[in-house]
Amino acid sequence: MTALAETRWMIQPNDPERARVLAQAVGISPITAQLLLNRGITTPKAAQEFLYPSLSQLHSPYGLADMDRAVATIVAAMEAGLPITIYGDYDVDGTSSAALLINVFRRLGVSHVDYYIPHRIDEGYGLNEAAIYDLAQRGSKLLITVDCGVTAVEEVALAQRLGMQVVVTDHHQPGRELPAAEAVIDPHRSDCRYPFPHLAGVGVAFKLAQALLHTVGGAPDRWDEVGTEWLDLVALGTIADVASVHGENRAIIKYGLERMAASANLGIQALMEVARVTPETLSATTVSFGLAPRINAMGRMDDAGKVVEMLTTADYARAKEIAETLDEYNASRRSLEAEILQEAIALVEESKSYLTDKVLVVAKEGWHHGVIGIVASRLVERYYRPVIVVALEDGIGKGSARSIDGFDLFAALKECHEVLVGYGGHTMAAGISLRQDKLTELRQRINQVADQWLTPEDLIPRLLAEAEVALSDLSFRLVEELNLFAPFGPDNPPPVLTSRGVPLREVRAVGKEHRHLQLYFAPETGIRQGIAFGFGAMKEDLLHLSHVDIAYCPDINEFNGERSLQPKIKDIKIAQEYLRASLLSRISDRFQGLPESTAYDHVEAFGLLEGEGTPAPALSDCRWLDGRGENKGDYLRDVIGASANPLVIWVNRVGFACALADNIAAAFPGLSGGITVYSHQMEQSLQDECLCYHQELPWRVIVTDADQLPSSLLGPHPDLLVYHLPPSPYYLWHLAQQCQSRQGAVHLLFDEMDSTQARQLLAWSWPDADQLRRIYVELYRLCTVGVAEPLEELFLDIGPRLRLTRQGLLRALEVFVELGLCQFSETGLVLGEAPKNRLDLELSVRYNNVVQSRERMEKWIESASQRPMSLLRQMLAKLAEAV
Repeated sequence: MTALAETRWMIQPNDPERARVLAQAVGISPITAQLLLNRGITTPKAAQEFLYPSLSQLHSPYGLADMDRAVATIVAAMEAGLPITIYGDYDVDGTSSAALLINVFRRLGVSHVDYYIPHRIDEGYGLNEAAIYDLAQRGSKLLITVDCGVTAVEEVALAQRLGMQVVVTDHHQPGRELPAAEAVIDPHRSDCRYPFPHLAGVGVAFKLAQALLHTVGGAPDRWDEVGTEWLDLVALGTIADVASVHGENRAIIKYGLERMAASANLGIQALMEVARVTPETLSATTVSFGLAPRINAMGRMDDAGKVVEMLTTADYARAKEIAETLDEYNASRRSLEAEILQEAIALVEESKSYLTDKVLVVAKEGWHHGVIGIVASRLVERYYRPVIVVALEDGIGKGSARSIDGFDLFAALKECHEVLVGYGGHTMAAGISLRQDKLTELRQRINQVADQWLTPEDLIPRLLAEAEVALSDLSFRLVEELNLFAPFGPDNPPPVLTSRGVPLREVRAVGKEHRHLQLYFAPETGIRQGIAFGFGAMKEDLLHLSHVDIAYCPDINEFNGERSLQPKIKDIKIAQEYLRASLLSRISDRFQGLPESTAYDHVEAFGLLEGEGTPAPALSDCRWLDGRGENKGDYLRDVIGASANPLVIWVNRVGFACALADNIAAAFPGLSGGITVYSHQMEQSLQDECLCYHQELPWRVIVTDADQLPSSLLGPHPDLLVYHLPPSPYYLWHLAQQCQSRQGAVHLLFDEMDSTQARQLLAWSWPDADQLRRIYVELYRLCTVGVAEPLEELFLDIGPRLRLTRQGLLRALEVFVELGLCQFSETGLVLGEAPKNRLDLELSVRYNNVVQSRERMEKWIESASQRPMSLLRQMLAKLAEAV
């Protein structure tokens, strides 16, 4: 069942009263209101702005520091006819930023503008000296950076020495010193008072475009009307860069997607066509997983400048040609990524580092630098721990690192800076370079840091959920309200709800290779089914469960013109409320229909008469209560209803233990999750499961056929109810001794009827002469003389018909072996020729021992139910004193 318990659910605390007030003010459901509160949206005005974002939420570009200086510098270059170069990054954010400004300059009639996108492998991220020299030789006089440059102090100074002015637009964190450019626009500048610091690089470029259009193009002062025709490009870069989806970005993405669905940009049209994304299916998700990877593939595998060409061309055939190239590169990238991923997994598995290291470090010659970041992300998903993947070449390693929540990757690398040539990045992702001979030291150093910063619990994946609701609370209105939370992304994830104890009617594996699960719920939930993508391997774990806990995104499924509510399930757990009941059900299934072993099977290991047995302490600390002769059902109900102590109910066979536990669960529904069966005959896995659940929440009632329970299973002051007649006084002492060590009470419930039953059970385990003869006749009928017959088959055949336990049949066979009638082999029992004369059973020592043991037990049975409590206690006291 471990697959159902790997993820920690972190459910945000709810505030029902505040949610109710906000719900009434806005006219939404309390569940929707609670999810708004979870996002820090606490007022009706803020709720309206969030649910219904508007372009009026766009801020003035002049709120960004240096915007006026940037506009003045650019306008002067435009008027002077100076060559202008847009210098971008090779990812979606950088290329869409460059394309945006190219298109804006063309709108403004500027022809002396070009662009430069560095090669990822040959040049790396950001401004570099070789590129600056090249641009200077081309004659560029104004360099405008997009999505890079805020830390390029030396490179900007070089450009200025070579005769270029520089305007920096970026959204990354600045260093200690800003470049001495003509203007540095970055919302993260410490002196910047812009009200929304979370713009992507393309968002900052868009602000510059708005200011230029306003100053040069005579655009109106209403910023919701300036440059909005390019919001498709702005949304593309913002989504791909995983920028925070709230505030201004929320409006940009929402209206940018609407613009993209009917985009006039030929490059976007061609890209959507090759990615098979239609206006109807277009969303932040399809941009993230359909459009963006294709653009990024070009940057990883070739020259990303072609992306800018695609997004700025007026020739659809050329746009389509480039888009198809992007699609081919994406396919190649995926193939290469899969190959490297398998090699990386093999290295991890071979070294077993995932068992010892909190940070995984893998490296190999020949890995492509452009895809190792994706490989690192896949390894994080697989092993849920920080990962560094290093591509080695000529003794130098270039690596990409990805992290998990709670581990600041950049800070950790800072602690290891002595072994690195260089590093950079942020909390969750980083890049490094180092000498190959420093790899082992890096692994050791960063794991020393991780040992200090990460606990074992931090290495368990977390699922963040926003509220716990009944599945029946879902409605079309609620789902439609939650759909208003889109577009989704960082700081605004799709709402995840949880529902506990959902009754499960059926589970089916569906889809290609049965990779997914369809869960069918009971009618009372009001929801027919849910879909769990990627959970197909869990089918066997769920087949025998009656209830589950689910975490899911509420959704509406439309099929054949019909709409139905269908949760998209993110995780599944055994319903905690029914977890222990499920264990009881599985134990019952295990023993159903089998010939039962009884308490009499192995009783010869204990003393059978007064004075026999191992010395033992007296039971002076026990309270003894005599319930013999009373109605057992009434007595049980009274004790269960009145006692707060844990209860141990001893019965004489495990099949009856299962039945009694089921009856108690039915009579006391509130206890159904607190009742179990424990038996030494249970499989070890079931015993372990029983003990494990007890550690989390102690069992209230334990029904057992065992004479001794694990000490960890008994709580303080347990009540022992001896429901059936034990097979010997020593056996009774053994049961009671566990209670006396915890100052509990012993209730005797066995009666005359139990004496009759005890004699029957005794015969199942200790066959007499008549039974032995019948057994031999059956053996001769079933077995072929001289041929080994499997013992298990004999037991399953003879046992049920002659009412023999497995131990009872073995005792009979041992007598027959001693008499020379058969013999045991490695594969079973070999029957010999039938004797010519009548059997004399008394010639068998084993038979005589069986007879003596049975007589002793019969003597105990005759007197136990009638013997007064005082005499029973005297007998147990003598046992304790015996030597």
